[in-house]
Amino acid sequence: MSKSSENVKDSLMSKLLAITVANTTKTRGMSGKTTYLDRFVSILIDENGNPLKKGMSRQEINARMSFAICTEIKASEGLEFNIEDENDLVLFTEVNEKCKHQIAAAVSDSNNSTALSFNASYKDVWAVVKEGPLVRLINKADAVAAEVAAE
Repeated sequence: MSKSSENVKDSLMSKLLAITVANTTKTRGMSGKTTYLDRFVSILIDENGNPLKKGMSRQEINARMSFAICTEIKASEGLEFNIEDENDLVLFTEVNEKCKHQIAAAVSDSNNSTALSFNASYKDVWAVVKEGPLVRLINKADAVAAEVAAE
C-alpha cells in the first residue's frame, strides 16, 4: 500500500471514528448532553426530586421522553415541534423507537450502564419498582429496608 493511500485510509478512519464516538457517547461529561437514563429519572420524579407516588406505563414514559427530545431538536433548529407536521411526525416516530429500547434497558436489572440498577450515577440512589404495567422509582434506601423487612 502506498504512503498516500495509507494517509487517505487513516484520515477516513479518523473521521469515521469521530462520527461514531459522537453518535455513541452517552455520558454527560464535557458534552453536557442529557442521557436517556437522565430523562427516564426526571420523568419519574417530581419538581422536588422525590419519586412520583403513582407509576407510569412504559408507553407514557416513552411519549413524554420522545416529546421532550423532539422539542429540543426542533428548538435547536429555531423551530417549534408540531405533531401535525408530517416531518415532525416522522421525527417523533424515529425518536420514539429509540426511546422504547432505552426505557427497556433502564428498567432492566442488568450489568449495563444504561440500566438504572447498574449505572454509577443512579444505582445507589434509586430502585425501579414494577407494579403490573406501571413503573416507578423508590429511594434505594427504602428498597433495601423493604428487602430486609421481607426476610
